[in-house]
Amino acid sequence: MITHSLLKRNCLRIREDLASSDYVTIIHHWDTDGIASAVLLSKLRGGESGIKYVVPRIGEYSLTAFETNELVGYVVITDYGIKLEEVSKLSSLLGNYVAVIDHHLNRVSECNALICNPVAFGVSEYSYPSTTWVIKDLINTVSNEYLVALGIVGDVGSEVRNEGIRKWLSRLGLSINDLILASKLIDSCYKLIDYGCIDYARNLLMKSSDLGEVISDSVLNNALSRLSSELSSVLSNSEPSEELRVGDLSIKLFRLSTEYYLTSSIGRELARRYRDSVVVLINDVRRLGKSYIYVRSYTYNLRNVLTKLKELGLRVGGKDTVFVVTCSESSCSKEVSYVLNSLRKYVISHR
Repeated sequence: MITHSLLKRNCLRIREDLASSDYVTIIHHWDTDGIASAVLLSKLRGGESGIKYVVPRIGEYSLTAFETNELVGYVVITDYGIKLEEVSKLSSLLGNYVAVIDHHLNRVSECNALICNPVAFGVSEYSYPSTTWVIKDLINTVSNEYLVALGIVGDVGSEVRNEGIRKWLSRLGLSINDLILASKLIDSCYKLIDYGCIDYARNLLMKSSDLGEVISDSVLNNALSRLSSELSSVLSNSEPSEELRVGDLSIKLFRLSTEYYLTSSIGRELARRYRDSVVVLINDVRRLGKSYIYVRSYTYNLRNVLTKLKELGLRVGGKDTVFVVTCSESSCSKEVSYVLNSLRKYVISHR
């Protein structure tokens, strides 16, 4: 039986294993929360000695997104919403338990791994809005709190729903606007599909002691400026290609092609514009040669939809308010049909 006591034991066991292992491989997501989480784990170990970082191929969530034969020592996957069935395969392949620290919706049962993910154990995602908060609260790190805050705001912006976390952020005395700007600077690396920039951002966070060093960094500012023109152009010409209604449910469908991986930036902004709807963005990312369906809502709960899509075998990951489907073909025709049908049947009304 899966229990919360098992969750706590897993998290503390991971902390002990991190400290005692001679070599550690950290596989981390490419966004601000993933990068900040990797840095927190390194600092928890006392530095980068004996640590290897692996950034999966951007836009992919599977074992094929990184070279498994290059993983050394104790393997920790953090903030990377890979299916836990895939993690079990990796554990079997390596002949050792793989540790997972995450906050995305997933299924824990029969997973051959050490899982430190309260959302996968049934806890509300509002209690754990980022993997950095999971690390602070369950791995028990009390230092480098600006990195924890950076991960939270990087994932949810100013939409922090948990009252206790909002009070904690307020006590830190950090500007939400500064946190948002810093996360945009860091996220510009993956949106440009620039792995060297991701490594640079991680190294910067390892060395920096406050947000000011991130905000003033010229490399990250140049990366962000490269994105601004396309993002502005795309958003200025973004109108729904289709609008659907099922009772009170409003679905706004967008089809856009972009050079860079701007899927989450565009989808988040469209969801803000249409707060009373569910936004469905079909985005063809030319530099990746892949298409994605990004679904977000600030009014409706998408957990049951996400669960159903996982059961249908789609390549999908996400949380209660947002999920992303990787399409099997550029048109996304099969996946769009599944997503729209599932939204009609399983979306939960106003929270």
